Amino acid sequence: MGYHPTDLSRGLLDVTYSEAQSYTSQLTDVMCYLHGQRIIHGDLKLGNVLLDRAGVVKLCDFGHSQVIPQDTDKPNGWGGTNGYLPPELYDSQVHNAFKMDNYSLGILLWALFFGTAPCDNIDYLNEVDNGWFLKPQHTHCLQRLLTLTPTLRAHIWEIAGILKDEDTSERCVRKGSVCSLSSESSSDSAQANQSSPDNGSSVTERPESAAVWNQFLAPPPPHPQATSCYLLPQTAYPDSGDVTTSLAPTWPPLHKDL
Repeated sequence: MGYHPTDLSRGLLDVTYSEAQSYTSQLTDVMCYLHGQRIIHGDLKLGNVLLDRAGVVKLCDFGHSQVIPQDTDKPNGWGGTNGYLPPELYDSQVHNAFKMDNYSLGILLWALFFGTAPCDNIDYLNEVDNGWFLKPQHTHCLQRLLTLTPTLRAHIWEIAGILKDEDTSERCVRKGSVCSLSSESSSDSAQANQSSPDNGSSVTERPESAAVWNQFLAPPPPHPQATSCYLLPQTAYPDSGDVTTSLAPTWPPLHKDL
């Protein structure tokens, strides 16, 4: 087993913006895979994300996880941790297990970008709206994950689409090339923009936060069975397309050695 000396709850204030961005992409990949298998984690939080010395995150502690049957999206009970629990657990009859998992993911990602542990008296959406240092794709993702109404909250594949499309457009801009995106998102490509902080904002400035980008509309999320994991950060989100994952063993069959 690989050794992971720490988790994301330790040294939270030392997480840079680029690191938070990498962890966001990796965790989105993880959740795309799990939800594609109709598995919910059920206890997403900083302490359940291990980190190795290469900056690779590993999701752990599946004690509250469930496999959701094909004929329903409702969980069989809910565990979780205070501070990460979805609001519909208390005041709504709409219990979509995948949307509930996504809300906890949104709290986790908010904590990474803002460098603050979650607590009950924080208006997360207001903090995100005033987060001048956030790139538009991260603002968009957090808004979609932290929506209080479950039916309006994003599926995880929408979040993956936002991150992938915006990452591709940013890399093209950095190279000075003209980026041709899909018809769904080309008209909404982000333009570079500079912004200054709001003196009345309660948002904590994070490192590497000079550039601010305009928001854009993400394409509709693909079907989960047609979505592959991107395996960040080793491959990033390559311009050439998705990187598929093969779970087949690479070693020769045992009978060849007999």
